[in-house]
Amino acid sequence: MSNTQKIKFITNRLKKVDSNFLEIVHAMFQKEAELNEDEIIGYDVEGNPLTTKVAENLFEKGVQEVKNSGGYTIEELKKAAKSW
Repeated sequence: MSNTQKIKFITNRLKKVDSNFLEIVHAMFQKEAELNEDEIIGYDVEGNPLTTKVAENLFEKGVQEVKNSGGYTIEELKKAAKSW
């Protein structure tokens, strides 16, 4: 049975189940979503996984650095680029 057929079968069966069984299935899907919340979105140069939570923290740090004048102006970059 293909995945498409399985999905169709499950969808049709869910339309016919009682509320107790539906609560069980709902709890299973919620738990699965929680477990996969911090999924791998990439890898660093050493092959270590980069998860969504780690990436979010890194991006937030970068935004804070820029907000706290941790960045460079265009003029500073142009001046630095001349010596490259």
